[in-house]
Amino acid sequence: MDSSDGVFDIIKWVSGDYKDPVGNILTISNDNGMLTIACGIVVTLALAVVALLIGNAIKNRVNFLQKYCIPSPVVGGFIFMILIFIGKYFGVVSITFQTTFQTVFMVAFFTTVGLSADFRLIKAGGGLLLIYWLLAATISALQGPLALFLGGLMDLEPAYSITAGAISMCGGHGAGAAYGGMIKEMGWPAATDCALACATLGLICSVMLGGPLSRRLILKNNLKPDAIQTGPKKAAPKTREERRSSAMDIMKNFAVIVICMTAGILVAKWASMGINNLVMSLTGSETSTITLPDYIGAMFVSVLVRNLNEKFHWFNYNAKFCDGLGGITLDVFLSIAMMSIDLLTLIELGPRLAVIVLAEVVVMGFYVYFIVFRALGKNFDAAVMCGGMCGHALGATPTAMANMEAVSARFGFSQKAFVIVPIVGAFLVDLVYQPVSIVLINMFVPYVA
Repeated sequence: MDSSDGVFDIIKWVSGDYKDPVGNILTISNDNGMLTIACGIVVTLALAVVALLIGNAIKNRVNFLQKYCIPSPVVGGFIFMILIFIGKYFGVVSITFQTTFQTVFMVAFFTTVGLSADFRLIKAGGGLLLIYWLLAATISALQGPLALFLGGLMDLEPAYSITAGAISMCGGHGAGAAYGGMIKEMGWPAATDCALACATLGLICSVMLGGPLSRRLILKNNLKPDAIQTGPKKAAPKTREERRSSAMDIMKNFAVIVICMTAGILVAKWASMGINNLVMSLTGSETSTITLPDYIGAMFVSVLVRNLNEKFHWFNYNAKFCDGLGGITLDVFLSIAMMSIDLLTLIELGPRLAVIVLAEVVVMGFYVYFIVFRALGKNFDAAVMCGGMCGHALGATPTAMANMEAVSARFGFSQKAFVIVPIVGAFLVDLVYQPVSIVLINMFVPYVA
């Protein structure tokens, strides 16, 4: 390619009609007077990092954001989301993102969470997993009936009321799209849009509620993390040979993370197939769509690898590197997710659905503050897990992790919370809210010819 090709590309950019031949940068076109920009994976990643840095800079200068533990990627992503909304609303520019890296970073983050799970530190509190699951299952089972009840009071059709229940709160955008599509096929055309709008509003509320609630519990009860979770003491400066060894250890840790990610995705696929076959054989159904998320498979494999490594010493686990990489991948993931939210969907959301979602948020806040915290032991771990439950019960499991990450950055780390919350939020709670939601849909949503 000679220089004239580059000049021609620039002219096409200026004219508002450019398509990246590789597909990784961006596509620019003119759609009836509106500049339409489709960002490829590289530009999406770059903008997510910029949003993250902007959010971090603003958070460091705004005491309110620090005080209430609002995650930096939420701050930066929200600014980008507002700007994108303004451009689209006034018909000036429409921007979309290629979110491939969002999935990769999510899996990488949960892999680092699994590698941090040393069973020697959490075996004494193993029963906490069951308690947390029961608490999360209870609220998820109540969200659907609450949505139907409130919708009935406002004369909203059950087909649309139920989209503001657990299928969009606990299930997030994925389950919202799936169940919304199912209800749409039953003759209710706006079901998918309603479910996605509710999931978006729930996601925003989950990050606004989780961090501040955990902070309130920690400060009110003067809670501190266990000493064993506060991290290692400062080490003496390393020699050149030790630095070389550390570099090789980092490479080995990175290799373990990538291998665990790959193996975990395969495990998740195989497990999903096995679970679906079991469900079909037990129920006599010809189809079953239960899916174990890839990141849960990766976390399971990495937990196994970490604890086997404690016995066989295959590599020197570098907690500082894994924690740092985990923090980066989580922040970038959440930044991409926030930038990709379409606020026009929220504006088009009917006020009655908005009332239902906000009622779900209020109930969740009271439930977590007055019941969950006490049931989990009224300690530091319980306070952090409360923020996590607000995240995955109103938004998504990565949001729960972001809430806990923001709290941990200020008050200290909770090993138990970072192991228990993703296991329950990403999979175990599905075993409760999905069957309940299916029963409610079959009972209250009629087919429309």
